[in-house]
Amino acid sequence: MFPFKNEKISYVALGDSLTAGVGTSLFSPTFPQRYRRKLEYVWGERVELYTIAKSGLTVEEIATLSSHPRSLQNLADAEVITITAGGNNLIHAYEEVMKGKSDERKKCIFTARSIKRSSARF
Repeated sequence: MFPFKNEKISYVALGDSLTAGVGTSLFSPTFPQRYRRKLEYVWGERVELYTIAKSGLTVEEIATLSSHPRSLQNLADAEVITITAGGNNLIHAYEEVMKGKSDERKKCIFTARSIKRSSARF
């Protein structure tokens, strides 16, 4: 049971496409909706979900989005906060590497792939 019985439980999901629900089918629940259900089951209380998300956002853009006054208030009031961020930053970095912007970056990618292949043998 949740320790503050009969009080509003607030959950804020902050992030990028994973939080926004990209990849789910039309009537399929998003990650935050699934997590809210789990919280409600475990705590036996209703959980209000506030989603602050947009597909394609980078870490910096998520930080900007979260600094909006309404976002700040929701975050301050939340008992639970989940954050998904960084995937788009990795995608952008990979694209830069593959465009040939840096030979050193290409070496890093090659090394990472080599490590991945060798660790898959274990």
